[in-house]
Amino acid sequence: MLKPKGTNPNVGSATLSLRRTWLVAALPVLTGLYFAPVMAQEGGGLTMRFGFDQGLESTDNVDLVVNAPQRRSTATTRLSFGLSSETRSSKLDFDASAALRAFTGPANGTDRGLTDPQISFRYTRSAAASNLELDGALTEGDIANSDATSIFDPDSGDLIDTSDETGSGKKRSYDLNARLNLAQDAPLSYSLSGGISATEYSNASNTSLADSQRQRAGITARLALNEVTSATLGLRYASFDEDTPGSTRRITTGFDAGLSFQRQDGALSADFGADHTPDGTRLRLSFGRSYDLPRGAFSAKIGVTRGASGTSDLTGAITYRKDLSRSQFDISLRRELAAGSNDTERRVTALTLGYSQELTPLSGLRLNLDYSDSAETGSDATTTSSLSASYNHQLTEDWGLNLGYRHQRRDETSIGKANSNTVFMNLSRNFNYRP
Repeated sequence: MLKPKGTNPNVGSATLSLRRTWLVAALPVLTGLYFAPVMAQEGGGLTMRFGFDQGLESTDNVDLVVNAPQRRSTATTRLSFGLSSETRSSKLDFDASAALRAFTGPANGTDRGLTDPQISFRYTRSAAASNLELDGALTEGDIANSDATSIFDPDSGDLIDTSDETGSGKKRSYDLNARLNLAQDAPLSYSLSGGISATEYSNASNTSLADSQRQRAGITARLALNEVTSATLGLRYASFDEDTPGSTRRITTGFDAGLSFQRQDGALSADFGADHTPDGTRLRLSFGRSYDLPRGAFSAKIGVTRGASGTSDLTGAITYRKDLSRSQFDISLRRELAAGSNDTERRVTALTLGYSQELTPLSGLRLNLDYSDSAETGSDATTTSSLSASYNHQLTEDWGLNLGYRHQRRDETSIGKANSNTVFMNLSRNFNYRP
């Protein structure tokens, strides 16, 4: 097992507490797995998923570094298992996977054999006007395999900014979340949420990477003013600990207020928020408009943010999706001032372009372009970009083939430019079983 490094006693004890929390949180999952067949008989269903993926790839700069790039060719066999159990009032999803890896080239802290375990679960339970949501994940892998262009979480939309995760070594992440929604059928409804997450690094060549832990909690109230207009008010609390000498716990509190007006073709919105951080107070105000198009969707938001340093920046976001008979195009442009992965304020601009084309009923082409520019307030900027093209073909009902090319680029003002080229191929099979 990887052990956290550093001298901050808060993080060491917090990580130990996290592992205990993980075990406690895993108990309902194990219980759910044990009673899954019984639960399935109550009117839901039990499904088991099995997956096999054989991947081959070769990269000419596996650590995405400026000096002394090294090539590595890797063969990875990933086996996965998933289970879903559903009743009239609850649903449990559990997934686990691990990989067998062999490679030629420099090791740089990369393991051969059984590696990269991943475990995740999601549990939901509904009552007449309320529901409970629990989810968690545990992942481990090489720092070199981290997505250096990943800026915003695709599910929550929060800034995650992993552009600093370069070099070799191992990374382990934990994440546990809980959410309770109450009085969902009443004009005034509530949501309570909480979570804990941690990141640990081992044998990292990038000395700027440090173990860290976050804890968060919040409450949100939603008031339906009429059939088309609603108002929300939320309060948030978050703490951040980093395992570096002399670091102290950072506490952030904040609130959000919003007003939404539903129209036949979309929605109008206005949002205001404030965050009190150890560096100062951050204020933000934005206005948004979304449209439901006949064959796609469009949304735009524009606002202004006053950072903790006292300077103001124009912020906003534009997303557009167009669905054609045999293709799809999507674009997203976003500019934001928020706390990054190390809890310091970052100014981020991110652009994502995607295009999918169906070539035949069994094959297709996908093109992706990701670009981001990220910088801490008053610090050097880091620009990352990724361009990828992939071809997929459904060989049989269960077997699929995916092959392609990916180019990554990282440019940090004080360090220089690094480029990486990867060719890859994956052969996969997935099937379900219902007992």
